[in-house]
Amino acid sequence: MKKGTVSLLIILVCIVMSACRRVDEKQNIATLETSQEQNTADLYVGVLQNYLSEGKKVFSVAFINLNEDDIKEMVVIFGDTQMDGEYLYTIKDGKAIQVVAQNQEHFGQYGGFSYLEKGNIFITENESTTDSQITHTIAYYSMENGKAICEDEVKSVTSFDSDQPIYYINEKQATNAQYDNIAEKYSLTDMSTIKYSEAIHITDTHMEKIYKAYNNEK
Repeated sequence: MKKGTVSLLIILVCIVMSACRRVDEKQNIATLETSQEQNTADLYVGVLQNYLSEGKKVFSVAFINLNEDDIKEMVVIFGDTQMDGEYLYTIKDGKAIQVVAQNQEHFGQYGGFSYLEKGNIFITENESTTDSQITHTIAYYSMENGKAICEDEVKSVTSFDSDQPIYYINEKQATNAQYDNIAEKYSLTDMSTIKYSEAIHITDTHMEKIYKAYNNEK
């Protein structure tokens, strides 16, 4: 065999081996990603099974991308009234944990959880009425190390004997423009909202639909 032919064969063999290595690497990465997603879904399913074992038989579940990492957060919604809470879970140190703030365990309002996709901002809304006024409150939260941090809280207070609301930002009186600037700062109008009625309803221990939802399967 001529020397040039041998050299060509060696080059071809090297090319084929290199291509095979790249395919194997891609397959290994895909397998690892699938395994990680499966493990994360398992952790969230464990949370839901605990709810069921506690006698909580009817609630809804959704998965969101709250921030830009590869781990989806889970939102659990127990109803569509103002008193029903929306509970947020994430994964930290290999465990599913509930995201809570100081004196605040649930978020959202009226069976809805509003958040900024991959923007790490979510809100709690509350409306209260007395004999003399209506108060509307929005608290803006971010998630840091598995905890909810209140970044800003705004209120509008409207007396029944006046058409002009009084605005507050972090308990300090503010102008209407300053109030609106907070909404713009956190892109309030661009937020997505998960509704109790639109999420996955959990009524039994069959969790196949949870795995499919986490993996974006139909």
